[in-house]
Amino acid sequence: MVNAAMRKILLTALLMFPAPLLAEEAWCLTSDAIESCRYSSAEACYEISVTQGGNCAPNPRRRGEAGSSPFCVLTDSLRDCSYRSRRRCLDTAREKNGGCVRNVQLDLERRALGQQSIDESLYEDF
Repeated sequence: MVNAAMRKILLTALLMFPAPLLAEEAWCLTSDAIESCRYSSAEACYEISVTQGGNCAPNPRRRGEAGSSPFCVLTDSLRDCSYRSRRRCLDTAREKNGGCVRNVQLDLERRALGQQSIDESLYEDF
């Protein structure tokens, strides 16, 4: 009897909190509307995409997770959210063969505190 109750509790926990248990990697391969986020680097993802088809992209659930500035540079091995200027973020992203994304974690934290998201125009280079 205790065994069955324990199974129900564990199953409920798995269904309610799957994210920590199913860690996703930094890169995703999308093919035929199926997304597989199990690649630790862009190179590993692209190797599989050549043989199986599909497109590789940074994991959208891991974009902009840390830092105190509104923009982040993302590459296959780097997430640097230290850019206050979108233009500088884009320039650095090009240099490092990566991308520039909004720091969504910062926006979520500000929203939780009842503050507005950061206005991008405040951080543009003139």
